Amino acid sequence: MQRWSDTPASKRRLLFIHGVWLAAILALSLKLVAVMACLRLGRGMESNLHGERWRIDMEHFRTQVVADGRGVIRFRDGTPWLPANRPVRKRGVALAPELVGRVGKPDVWPNPQLAVPEEGRGGLEQAFDAVLRSRRPAMIGHLDMADGRPNPLSGYAGGYGLLPRRGADVVTTLDAHMQMQAEKILRDRGVRHASIVEIDLHHRDALVVASAAHGVQSDALTAIAPGSVFKLVVAAEALETHVTRAQEMFSCDGLAHLPHVAMHCWRVHGVVSLVDAIAQSCDVTFAELGVRLGQTAIEKAASRFGLLTTGLAALSGSQGIVPEAAHGIVFRRNGDDPGLLANTAIGQEDVRMTPLAGALLAATVASGGEYRPARLVLGWRAGQHWVSVAAPPAKRACDRYAAGVIGQAMWQAVHDPHGTLYALHTFAIAAKSGTAELGGGRVNAWIVGYRMTGGHPSAAFAITVHDEPSAKAHRDVLAIAKAWLASPASVMMNA
Repeated sequence: MQRWSDTPASKRRLLFIHGVWLAAILALSLKLVAVMACLRLGRGMESNLHGERWRIDMEHFRTQVVADGRGVIRFRDGTPWLPANRPVRKRGVALAPELVGRVGKPDVWPNPQLAVPEEGRGGLEQAFDAVLRSRRPAMIGHLDMADGRPNPLSGYAGGYGLLPRRGADVVTTLDAHMQMQAEKILRDRGVRHASIVEIDLHHRDALVVASAAHGVQSDALTAIAPGSVFKLVVAAEALETHVTRAQEMFSCDGLAHLPHVAMHCWRVHGVVSLVDAIAQSCDVTFAELGVRLGQTAIEKAASRFGLLTTGLAALSGSQGIVPEAAHGIVFRRNGDDPGLLANTAIGQEDVRMTPLAGALLAATVASGGEYRPARLVLGWRAGQHWVSVAAPPAKRACDRYAAGVIGQAMWQAVHDPHGTLYALHTFAIAAKSGTAELGGGRVNAWIVGYRMTGGHPSAAFAITVHDEPSAKAHRDVLAIAKAWLASPASVMMNA
């Protein structure tokens, strides 16, 4: 046997070179096998979720966002409530876009607080943007070969995937079926600006906030002149401060006999009690009560009844839950001018309030004088974690006696032939009408009230028609009220 030392030098050199080549080929083969195994292990949409991080050529790795991961705003039954600028999907409902808001591009991008270049614009989408926004979008990725063609080893649908870290779903108090029915009634009537609001008395949940117009601001959250609806506040304060008694009689000959006051009542009422004056909406009686009370008392009463706010329970601190919602107002200037006080007491002059606040006014009377703002959101859910929004606390707007007298007058307004709303006497409701004169023969027409179920108040409502010729406004508001009070959705909910 020939020893290695006896092998010629040229032959030893050749054997060494072949050995190096064989070792190199073996090493490359093993590396190729390892890479192939890694690629196979990386196939599938969720391979990246288990912690594997492959070293790849990023020049040829393509990613695509397939879902933003943003949470969904929902009605109380779980039905998705779609943003105004998103298409209607199979299970989504496009209602009240002015309330839900829109989703748009952020003012600043890149933004370290945003995983996706979008944020809420208006409505609930804006108020709850921090809750709704995702922490990570859903993404897919795939490897391209050097010539730009997809790498067949990446597999179908990209080969790599990342699930989103979704934002929370926000659940509102609105009832989808009732909201749909209310919007249909307004649409069928063909009015430009009108509203229907319905509020549950137990928690003050807003069940319906419907608007005829679907612009930036909801008609139900627009502050307008209320007319005689404001007399309920004046009556409550007059009884509360003993400026009048329920048994006091007033004389109306069609003209207010007060210094510096030129006011005609809409008809001659004769001698009436306070209850009659509310039920028949006597302007002369309330002009006198307004002058007796003075500006400070009237404004404080309006504040206790929540008329100077939007009527919506705030999200945190002073943050509005619907940024576009308007606040009410009673006086724009100071002074105890008799003419100013008389006109203010009948809901004219500078008085403005939202239809939602009108429904809450009726709810306060129905609840014995306890005021609470309306709750629009029940809470939000992130995975298995539920955060509830508590019902707003109650505060006393007037005593039970005053609320009882006013409630009796509202019932009489509907069920006494002399009442202003006798046209609705077939319904078990107590209500107050209002007509605010705007000039040029145009008015705002109001009806606020509450339903009676089994002899007890069950839900409060407000129905308004804005800025229409007087005769048309009154026809429309009564027609809308009849359709709404008789609608199956609202009747079933209150039953």
